[in-house]
Amino acid sequence: MRRMCVRAALSGLAMMLTIGATPAMGAVLPDSTPAAEPERHGVVIGGRVFDTNREPVGGAHVALLTEDGEVVQRTETNDRGIYHFRPVRPGVYIVRAFKEGVGRDQQRVRARRGHVRVRLVLE
Repeated sequence: MRRMCVRAALSGLAMMLTIGATPAMGAVLPDSTPAAEPERHGVVIGGRVFDTNREPVGGAHVALLTEDGEVVQRTETNDRGIYHFRPVRPGVYIVRAFKEGVGRDQQRVRARRGHVRVRLVLE
């Protein structure tokens, strides 16, 4: 029973973050790429983007890609460097971030369930 309540709370939080956000807050931006169709109760991938001085990077472009490099979703970080993607199916993804004049970083992640946090450092 407790496990179900926790899952429901996390799922609700993920939906609030995705639905209630605006682009300035790190919302998921629409993308016409039909790759890896998201599931309603899938894995939520999100995290923070920093520079080499450990400062959050706002306005960084963040993309979620399949292992083959196909774009699944795109978003931008908010002023605290936070980003989130809509829920996706479990699998292996690449999270890639970039900001002009700051740098780029990417990380391969295995998304199994729940929430996967990915910290990127642009250099």
